[in-house]
Amino acid sequence: MIQGVAQRASKGREKLELSHPRISKKLKENGGLDLLYFLIESPMEKHLLAIKEAMAFPGQFESTAKRLYGH
Repeated sequence: MIQGVAQRASKGREKLELSHPRISKKLKENGGLDLLYFLIESPMEKHLLAIKEAMAFPGQFESTAKRLYGH
């Protein structure tokens, strides 16, 4: 069982590192939190996608957010 958890943690960390290296690095620097990412991986997908889009297209993301949230 422990081996399975360790494997899931490792795969989750690798996936995060490939898709969001800056976030992965920040989590790693804060006490190895990158290894716990697999616990919240599923609910975080949409948020990480939004972060990635915001970084790639800041103007478009901001206008969409204003339209959706009214600010």
